[in-house]
Amino acid sequence: MFSKIQEATQKTPIRKTQTLHLSQGQLFQGRILKFFPNHLASLQLGNRTVTAKLEVPLTAGQKYWLEVVRAGGVPQLKILDDNAVRRDGQQTQAQVLQQLNIPVNKVNDLLIRHLATEQIPFTKEVFEKAAHLLQQTGLTNKEGLQILSTLLHRNLPLTLESFNAMQAVERTQGTLLQQIAELQTQLQTLQKEHPSLRSYTNGIDAVLKETQISEGKHPVLQLLHAASSQAMSKDLREGAVQLLQRTGLMGGNVSADQLFENFKAQLIDPSNRQTVSQLWPFLLQSAAGGIPLDSLDGKTLFQLLFSRLNQPHTKAEQQQQFQLLLQLFSNNTNAQTITNNLFNLQNTFGQLSAQERESLSHLWSQAVQNEQQGERSSIANQLLRIVSGLGYSQERELLQFFQGQNSSNDIKQGERLKSLLLQLNQLQLPKTMKDKVDSVINRITGQQLLAQEQNGPIQQTALQVPLQLGDWQTELTVQWEGKRKADGKIDPDHCRILFYLHLAQLKETVVDVQIQKKIVSVQVFNEHERPVLLLNVLQPLLKKQLSTMEYTLSSVNWIQFTEQQYKKGTSAHKAYTQRNGYEGVDVRV
Repeated sequence: MFSKIQEATQKTPIRKTQTLHLSQGQLFQGRILKFFPNHLASLQLGNRTVTAKLEVPLTAGQKYWLEVVRAGGVPQLKILDDNAVRRDGQQTQAQVLQQLNIPVNKVNDLLIRHLATEQIPFTKEVFEKAAHLLQQTGLTNKEGLQILSTLLHRNLPLTLESFNAMQAVERTQGTLLQQIAELQTQLQTLQKEHPSLRSYTNGIDAVLKETQISEGKHPVLQLLHAASSQAMSKDLREGAVQLLQRTGLMGGNVSADQLFENFKAQLIDPSNRQTVSQLWPFLLQSAAGGIPLDSLDGKTLFQLLFSRLNQPHTKAEQQQQFQLLLQLFSNNTNAQTITNNLFNLQNTFGQLSAQERESLSHLWSQAVQNEQQGERSSIANQLLRIVSGLGYSQERELLQFFQGQNSSNDIKQGERLKSLLLQLNQLQLPKTMKDKVDSVINRITGQQLLAQEQNGPIQQTALQVPLQLGDWQTELTVQWEGKRKADGKIDPDHCRILFYLHLAQLKETVVDVQIQKKIVSVQVFNEHERPVLLLNVLQPLLKKQLSTMEYTLSSVNWIQFTEQQYKKGTSAHKAYTQRNGYEGVDVRV
């Protein structure tokens, strides 16, 4: 299903007249559609229809193999066969191979038929390299031909390294994160016999830790923070207190001041030392971390300690932290029960007071900590560190280093996963381990090869970023599409950004962001029904955040995208279908 959504949304919405790009020596198969006066004909070349001037007799409806003999101006095409030499009006693939002085064998016959079917132009040199790759890899089948199609369509080098990299991407089993984690597990086992491998396991472990997007503090802790903070508005504080009462954490006859004074009393009670040591180990030291426990009121004390709680990485850690804290609020209720009570309030959002709705909206906006850090947010900076840590930009950084644009301290190649694996691959490893290392290297290289594509003035850049969202391992694919500016970067005021995600609850999700003159429209493709409540709550926040960057949010649309809709042809699919058409004489045959 995900591939169907991706296929529908990946087609560029920019409608423009495509130009015919032909190179001298290229061969391809074309079909004569119909004739016009003055020896003109409509000729189908691949997915394009052009007007051609014919200088030899041809037959409408027939396919002909053509060779580009001159590419400049109005291209001149040479027909490799005419009606006089055809057998029963048809040309065999073997005849074409013979005219090119290419041996007629099973592999070459398979390849030329595939190129004709896929309508991929090629030169004799390209054909011979492609055939050699099929024989060299032993993939004289559908998989090998598909890999070659990818290389040829993207004008990538026909080398064994490129072929293996594309194969690693095509054969994807599980996420890249899973592959790296499996490699790490095997390496740790091997490390017991070979301690010298410790530096590699540590390096890979650092990359894996960087992919973890923090769960943030428990949502009920966020409510406690809102209820005790004077920095919050009065309505938001009152709403937080009311929600805490609804969850069962505090009784209806207990004030916020009483709640936090009780917290302070339990915190300094010697019987709770073990609990306090797990939450705030520094408090048991003689200086208590510089916090004057006795002189502070309960609310201020909670505010200070809230900011110094460890950041949990998984839901299990988050829930465990909350359960410990409940003990200091003299609440014997199970943490899961209080959590469920809070989440169930979403179903009665319309019945809550205005203060409660404001507080709940604020709570959702704080679900993932994403503070602004300079020009970027903390998550944006983390994503950049992941991309760098994987080694996606390794070769470019090395090139800049040798050109004197970067210092050796800037590139830190030893910290890049790809660099580590290339070094590891030079060691004497068991075959199973070496195969794992090769697989991860090839997959990273494959993503590098697929990262950029130029289509006239339109630049496409795509990155696949492994992520761990709590306990959920997934991959975020981000694709930028737009015109390049003079500095080579995509114009952020006129572009399109596609996000592909597989989430634990929403499953396959595509977010299509289109920006024109700083006006932003968002479409979300998903199989689930529109989450009206969440969108209504979070859309104003999105609008506000975009306005701080001088962008205007025009709309957020949720499109429930099903397999049946795709088969019938959805509006999304039709919206991105490009029109092709030509007028005038384009080629001479």
